[in-house]
Amino acid sequence: MEDFDHRQYRDHIAKELRDTPRKTTRQRKLRIAQATSEYGHALQMHRFVKGVELPTDRQALYDELAEEVGDTPLVEHEDILPNGNRLFVKQEFENGVGHSHYDRVYLRLFEEKERLGIIKPGDTVLETTSGTAGVSFAEMGRRLGYRCEVAIPADGEKPREEAIEAAGARLHMTPPELYVNGFKPFLNEYLKEHANVVFINHSMGNILGAGSDVNENAVQTMHAITDEIERDLPMHEALDVVILSAVGNGTNTLGITERFREIAPETRVVAYEPFSAGVAFEEKYGKEVREEMLAGFKAEDFSRHRHPGQAFAGIEFAAIKQAAKLVADVREFADSKTVSEFEGSGRDLPEEVVRTDIKESERQDMKRYGRSTITGIDVAKKLAETESGKLFVVIGYDTRDRYDI
Repeated sequence: MEDFDHRQYRDHIAKELRDTPRKTTRQRKLRIAQATSEYGHALQMHRFVKGVELPTDRQALYDELAEEVGDTPLVEHEDILPNGNRLFVKQEFENGVGHSHYDRVYLRLFEEKERLGIIKPGDTVLETTSGTAGVSFAEMGRRLGYRCEVAIPADGEKPREEAIEAAGARLHMTPPELYVNGFKPFLNEYLKEHANVVFINHSMGNILGAGSDVNENAVQTMHAITDEIERDLPMHEALDVVILSAVGNGTNTLGITERFREIAPETRVVAYEPFSAGVAFEEKYGKEVREEMLAGFKAEDFSRHRHPGQAFAGIEFAAIKQAAKLVADVREFADSKTVSEFEGSGRDLPEEVVRTDIKESERQDMKRYGRSTITGIDVAKKLAETESGKLFVVIGYDTRDRYDI
């Protein structure tokens, strides 16, 4: 929104409301406007131009937390990939607050919402998560003096729930069979009954947490990951670079890809997601291609996958749609459970689907990595079979101790 004129937009909205005589119609128009990215951007720009700042002690606290976030290690693992390819892992779990890339997101969201007067210390704030985001949200919120409530699908990974509760947050379990699709009905009911609770909404919407557009504030925090990779990757000027990014809700992949388009457009970003989801894959290559791969099998015939934080069929994220258009490729993966369900129906798993496993890595230098990270490495191995002399960078989202096994 570089060319966005927030004053012109604000004046347009004000005139439209003034020209609407009926109060109920005015209120409806305002609610619709407040759910758009343009409204959120105009609000942020208006307060920025006015020079609205946090109190000195609060800004000092945010600056202190910022010292613990970012500049995560880029670690090379030798003798993993064939054909002279090299593997690096960007260890985002080394962020020092909630130990994931979401530390970057919540540092920005809490600070900006507080600066705008949307929240204040002592308020109760709410977030939805499959686990990883919830840990960063709860820990960041605790250290900033907020009371945190977290909605999470039941029957998930217990270590994630325990980490959220250890940070002082209260858990709300949503129906396990709906997975992330259970968030919308929960929010509709909960926020209606708790009008004083502020929904942070890291996955979509504007700075007010409203709407279903791309959460631009969250996406922009991911640009720093790209900048750090570009800074730290050795000899990258002379070699091709391939970035492996989990699809998730699209925010991470979109932010990383956007920034590479700006500073190193020759870099390829490959997104990966469960075969049982296929959300970004279908967005990238079309429904017919996806249906051909499934060979009559339905996405709803798969049981809930065991990769929390990864894409899931049903809920629509605007960031996934945008990311799918920008990435070079979307690859699907299947663990043993997914393979068993699919091939048990008499079908063969398509050759292009990457087979992965959720067991602990046998390599000592990789034992710490969690399921999403190991899956990214498995995808890199598959791609490296037909590549040579490339630098593969996997985003390291999590550690093994965030999973039950």
